[in-house]
Amino acid sequence: MIQEDAIEKLPCLLSEDELRQRGEELARMVGERDDLEAERAAASKEAKDTIGRLELRLAQLASEVRARTVYRDVTVHAVANFQTKALEWIRLDTGEVVRQRPLSFEELQLGFDFGERPGDEAASRPEKAVREASMAELEDEPDPNPEPLAEEALEPDQDTTDPQAEE
Repeated sequence: MIQEDAIEKLPCLLSEDELRQRGEELARMVGERDDLEAERAAASKEAKDTIGRLELRLAQLASEVRARTVYRDVTVHAVANFQTKALEWIRLDTGEVVRQRPLSFEELQLGFDFGERPGDEAASRPEKAVREASMAELEDEPDPNPEPLAEEALEPDQDTTDPQAEE
């Protein structure tokens, strides 16, 4: 007869204490895994957000380089031009007219000097009244699509002296 001892892995029932310990370890490990997955997702979202911000800035810089211009806040001055019957917004840094609109009937009347009337300070300073009205317009949200200047809007054969002719 041959007798030989060996050790083998065979199924054994867990004791109550072993079952409780393994249950606690299982719960702890599931929690650790969930925490790591949440950290990975947060890091991935943060990286994605950072990449998105970089892409927006890249696009903005590329656009500015292509156009060779950048939009900046520039002070403009509204001036009533009674010869052209237009209110013009002029850049103070370059003197360029950047926008204009026809003067209203009331604004056109301010161009006439009838002398001072009692109690009417605006009549003695027509440009100031127009400027104040115009500056109030500027304080509103700026027009993202300003109307083109009169020179740009006219056909080559149109008369540039009467902006009311189109009406």
